[in-house]
Amino acid sequence: MKGQQTLNSAESSFLTNRFGETYLHAVNRDAFNKIGSQAVFQQQLPDNLWAEDRLHIIIGTDSGLLIRHIQAHGVPPGSRFLFIELTEIIELVKQRIGDLPAEPRITLTTPEFWQQTAQDADIDTYVYLDQVQLLKSVGATDAYLPTYRDLHTSVEGDLKGWIWALRSQLASSSFIQCQLDNLAENRLPATCLKGAFSGHTAVLLAGGPSLDDILPWVRQYRADLLVVAVSRIARRLLEDGIQPDIVCTIDPTRLSFDVSREMLNFDPQRVLLVNAYHTYPPLLSQWRGNSLFLGPTFPWSAKTQDDNLPVIGPTVSNTAIALLMEMGVAQIIFAGLDLCTRPDGSRYAAGSNESQVGHSLGLVGLRVPTNAGGMSDTSEDFMQSIHDIGRQAVSAREQGIRLINPSPHAARIAGIEYLQLEEIDLPPTPRDICRQITALLPASDRQARLGHYRQTEHELRHIENQLRKIRALSQDALHYNDGLFGRNGRLQSFKYKHKMDKVEKHLNRDFPQLSELVKRFGIRQFLRILRTDGEREWSDEEVEETGRTYYESYRDGADRLLGLIKDALTRLHSRIAEENEPVDLDALADQWRADEAPGRGRVWRHHHQTILTEQEQATLDQLAAEFDARINEQNTPHMARCRQQAGLENVASKAALLFRQGDHEGLRNLADALGQLDGHEATELHHLVLGQLAESENRDDDALQAYQQIGAGPLLEDALSRISSLCLAHDDFDNARLAFDCLSQISPGHLPQYAELMRITGRMDEAAELYARYLEQVPEDLSTMLRLGRLYQENDVIDGARWAFDYVLQRDPDNRAARSLREALPTECPV
Repeated sequence: MKGQQTLNSAESSFLTNRFGETYLHAVNRDAFNKIGSQAVFQQQLPDNLWAEDRLHIIIGTDSGLLIRHIQAHGVPPGSRFLFIELTEIIELVKQRIGDLPAEPRITLTTPEFWQQTAQDADIDTYVYLDQVQLLKSVGATDAYLPTYRDLHTSVEGDLKGWIWALRSQLASSSFIQCQLDNLAENRLPATCLKGAFSGHTAVLLAGGPSLDDILPWVRQYRADLLVVAVSRIARRLLEDGIQPDIVCTIDPTRLSFDVSREMLNFDPQRVLLVNAYHTYPPLLSQWRGNSLFLGPTFPWSAKTQDDNLPVIGPTVSNTAIALLMEMGVAQIIFAGLDLCTRPDGSRYAAGSNESQVGHSLGLVGLRVPTNAGGMSDTSEDFMQSIHDIGRQAVSAREQGIRLINPSPHAARIAGIEYLQLEEIDLPPTPRDICRQITALLPASDRQARLGHYRQTEHELRHIENQLRKIRALSQDALHYNDGLFGRNGRLQSFKYKHKMDKVEKHLNRDFPQLSELVKRFGIRQFLRILRTDGEREWSDEEVEETGRTYYESYRDGADRLLGLIKDALTRLHSRIAEENEPVDLDALADQWRADEAPGRGRVWRHHHQTILTEQEQATLDQLAAEFDARINEQNTPHMARCRQQAGLENVASKAALLFRQGDHEGLRNLADALGQLDGHEATELHHLVLGQLAESENRDDDALQAYQQIGAGPLLEDALSRISSLCLAHDDFDNARLAFDCLSQISPGHLPQYAELMRITGRMDEAAELYARYLEQVPEDLSTMLRLGRLYQENDVIDGARWAFDYVLQRDPDNRAARSLREALPTECPV
């Protein structure tokens, strides 16, 4: 991995806190010195760390203490822990935890091999279950070694890409659940748009900060543009009075609702929704206007299932680009497709949750060139999008479609032209685009809706019947498995083995697709029988248990699918009831609330302009109030995540990384952004970054002045370290001594450097005392013991030198330096 650091002997030596815990100062500093590591872990690690059937991928090991903590607690059934440690740290950690008994469900690997190790841990199975969690150790969160930030960013990006690719090949259970929940609304495939907008100019509105720059131009030329927006910017567009022609949404999670819910207030007569088949159901079911879906209707092949345009991910921007290419437009102009950070630290447009809570200044990622010729920070997931959109740009160019990004601060992507807005050729549109779209849509009246509901119900009844047969067969197989081994667990009769083989053949022959789907929903049970000792011969009891678990997974998977189909049928019946006259709004409201979709009342009213009773109006009013409360809710999970990411906790490690790389522009941008913030923490960080910027530009006096502004707190150690380095560079030994004196009180890890300073300034007794103080706490640091021996030798303290070299040789008999120095000492005189 890039940016690997080499640790000196003091940094690679373990210190011991008052709780008897050993740690690397370079990794954890004083994180565990006040209340001990166990208490810190309990405070900082999530509660689901001890959940069953989960794969935890953890960056860093906290000097091995986190591995000890998990092994002492015990690994929950079905779970695994994969630790990824820095290359320069891992061997030290392995030595420190060498006394632990082997636990095959806990693995430790390097950044280079983590993906292979994850495959060995059966990561694909956990992805199907949506049970993969990426965590940071305390040391990786603090990132005193900035390479932890690089590592987390890299692993996070790779993991997201891995999960998306896997889900694209074999839809995960959460995708399938959303697909079944959306069956009533996924009525019209998006194929009706294919090739219908030849020669048109489209503008794709995404969520980056350049959206704010380009919206006035979009408003000015609105009549000549096919406007497609990603759902997360709906709030911003409504504030500016802009209604897109098409809004796109694809994500199947609650977070998608949090950032996109304002789209439900778009004009239902004006805006078309294009959604993925697995869109978060409460978004889709509360949409009042026309909608088209991408991808398959069912998670199985069905005779009634038409071909459709696919869902192209991993982001909604990728989906929208692919849709516009299918629609046959002549050129696509991007607004808000920045995919990198602006100099002021912004990554998202005004009005977004991210912009409201403040910029994420601690983002440490990659550097990419911008359209204007500068360099900018980007994250691993944005970098993946840059690559994906680059591939789409190649295909677009082959189709004769021109892609343009007019933002100078956007990431430069091959195949996308950078033109200023006034340079863009914008031919007029011959027809009103909204009318063109409406003319392409199939019928959406009451009869069309009822026909879809009944056809879907027929398909679900057919699959429900097949699933019941699969469940019955799996129950038979469980009975045969018990008969095969008998009550004493010993192999009894092979006639039951023959019956079990017939069941398996029946399942694979008559239900090939559904069997795979059922297994996916029952896959949690398979985690119970993952073998980590595959070379050992299985006992009869283990074979029996494996057979039982296998068919229990069939049975339980069928039960889960039957439950989802039952819910889908209930929802379909509710949709059919929506078309009844008279209508029972109270019964419908119960279903809508169960689906977390009180806005469905607005959908019903949009389709039915009947006269209401007082009670019916009261029901709709109450639903409208509940909908408004959800739309206007401020403390959402996404907002909480934004607040957490907007904190300043990672800024110091980012600054250290930029300083180490000599990135003047990056430091200057960070300093400018910090200078705009209020608060003590931001002020202290501002001084630190100003010092690093000045030092990198050889303005040492300015650097010292900035560092000296930093008071007691978490940044003091970093500031004192830089002060000591600058003072030594200018032979200012008195001030360097003062800095080291303060540093040695913060951590004994600074004592060897302090001692060396005393030695080179001729203060030998103080140097020896400082070495001794350090070695009392870190007696295994043999390199420092050698330096103490050399100090004694240089000052003719022969007994002390002999003792120091012997100490090293007793612990490392092959240490050639110690042996050579020992042999060079005068021979001991006989008493």
